Amino acid sequence: WDSSCKTIVEFCPNETMADLERSLLSRYQIPLSADQLFTQSVLDKTLTKDNYQARLHDLLYIEEIAQYKEVSKFNIKVNMQLVNSFMLTGISVGAKYAQNGQLFARFRLTETLSEDTLAGRLVMTKVNSVLLLPLGREGFSSHPPSGVKERVYEAVIEEKTKDYIFLRICKDCCEELGLLPDREMQVELQFQLNRQPLCEMHYALDRIRDNSILFPDVSLVPTIPWSPNRQWDEQLDPRLNAKQKEAILAITTPVSVQLPPILIIGPYGTGKTFTLAQAVKHILRQENSRVLICTHSNSAADLYIKDYLHPYVDAGNAHA
Repeated sequence: WDSSCKTIVEFCPNETMADLERSLLSRYQIPLSADQLFTQSVLDKTLTKDNYQARLHDLLYIEEIAQYKEVSKFNIKVNMQLVNSFMLTGISVGAKYAQNGQLFARFRLTETLSEDTLAGRLVMTKVNSVLLLPLGREGFSSHPPSGVKERVYEAVIEEKTKDYIFLRICKDCCEELGLLPDREMQVELQFQLNRQPLCEMHYALDRIRDNSILFPDVSLVPTIPWSPNRQWDEQLDPRLNAKQKEAILAITTPVSVQLPPILIIGPYGTGKTFTLAQAVKHILRQENSRVLICTHSNSAADLYIKDYLHPYVDAGNAHA
């Protein structure tokens, strides 16, 4: 469903979406035709400096369409139980109460929601709302007058478990449909992907002003400046091996020296995090330096603080 075939009543108030987020969602709409989607940049055999941005835009749209296809496997017709409160179980013990004319709705999934499947993983991590269409007693929606689109209502996913999903239904929907707690309601549900992360990737692509970092001149052989003083710096951790020291020398080379991005790869337990943490400590000794550490999870970022930087500050390095 979209605005071309249904009248979508958005969840209101939307407390989580800022003006910039709304503008990104409207700016990066999925192309409607295959001709718009499969442009020459996608068909080119190689990724180049000239087709990089157009190709990545198209690939992001293709990825989004593939995600929608997977998520649609969970679209279902269900009986929802309407409540104005529910108990939380597991790690988040407590209770939630609906306020300001809103209601919660609980429904059981037809198949177990698990991150072991692609569709389940997408629903667990990348879906935060649904569109619901009220159904008649026979399981079919009542048809609106000719020329008038059916109204579907956006509901926010409040909690997810393996077998149940809890929705928050806005006041406007409750009033229009005359919803009351402790009742059941038959609806057709369509899960909605959170498009924001993909739109932010599109935005990042459009913000690239210079592709020279992504596509350096490969005819120039980069050399890492070497000196005995840097190689055997007493402030370097003695546990670093030769390759790890070489990586730190490359990372901490002055910005006036042209080097490509440094890529550190290796199997689990080979000291990648340890090497990067030592490089960070080395950089922090430089005046006016700033370090941004990006990880796939909060726990991975915590390791840098807990295992390396907090002890470093406690040892008297207040500048860090």
